Amino acid sequence: MKIADLKPCAMCHRPVGKANGLLFYHVRLTRMAFDHRAISEVTGLQMIVGSLGIAQTLAPNSDVAKPLTQPVEFLLCDDCAMKSTCVAALEEIGGESAPEGRAS
Repeated sequence: MKIADLKPCAMCHRPVGKANGLLFYHVRLTRMAFDHRAISEVTGLQMIVGSLGIAQTLAPNSDVAKPLTQPVEFLLCDDCAMKSTCVAALEEIGGESAPEGRAS
């Protein structure tokens, strides 16, 4: 990671190296949802052929989970990362503090 890529902590807004010095987290967060149709296709084929590997290869759509949102990337200092935090809130915090981290 380059110096230009370093951003403040998404939670406390302090520089990520300030709290513990050397350790911080680079987080990429994406909200996902199960695709029940794809699950049915894969599991149905698995019952027919008897192998999950073969069923995943033969299924027209073997991705059983799909992204609901664009990934949000942000940094957390070591102190904030050790706190109990709601992941959904981190998605909102990360999206607000690092809009350039969203994938296009």
